[in-house]
Amino acid sequence: MAEAVEVQGREKMAPISEMVVGRVARELRRGELTVDLFERAEKLADPRLYTILWNLSWELADEYADVSPKQRSALARATRACQWDDSRSTSRLIRIALKTHNHDEFERSIRILQRRGDETVLRAVVALSEKGSPQARLMGTRVLGRMGLPNSPFAAQAVEALSKVEKRSIQALVDSARAVVGRVPADLNVERSLERARDRIAKSSVQEVRELIEGTVYLTSVVS
Repeated sequence: MAEAVEVQGREKMAPISEMVVGRVARELRRGELTVDLFERAEKLADPRLYTILWNLSWELADEYADVSPKQRSALARATRACQWDDSRSTSRLIRIALKTHNHDEFERSIRILQRRGDETVLRAVVALSEKGSPQARLMGTRVLGRMGLPNSPFAAQAVEALSKVEKRSIQALVDSARAVVGRVPADLNVERSLERARDRIAKSSVQEVRELIEGTVYLTSVVS
């Protein structure tokens, strides 16, 4: 009898807990970022709040963000309390992302790897960024751009890897542009030469060039 009462009690409490988690999630999404709200999230320690808190950690990482040291500290505690990770290994997530034709699945794998952000992920994505298909290189730079949390112990290594990728990508872009554009007539000035190059590249059917341009543009925005 006592066990039945206890089960009924848990069943009655479960919807309330879900309602509380939903309320906290809505407040976080609305940007009501008070210390009290972060402490409520920490107390709940619910994995369903982790993605929201992780994203907020990056959004508020900027030194000019309108947030106090107490808020930052409370957010960090709440994020740790709600931390969640996918059960699949890093290598499996990478294989899934590179084989799938489903864009959502590709993006989901990237986000999981970014949040995991451990040494295994670092080694794997550095290797991806150094060789492989354009998609693999872009995936590597995407993960490196947000490794773990802003204060990750691997942040410096990620930035160093991104810097190397940027140099290689820009050089490869220049080489590919030359191959597509060909030799520029001597009578063209610099501005007209650049305009001609952009026009030819834009019309190019070379998939490698297009993907390389997209990756370099993305990478430049991340590094800067």
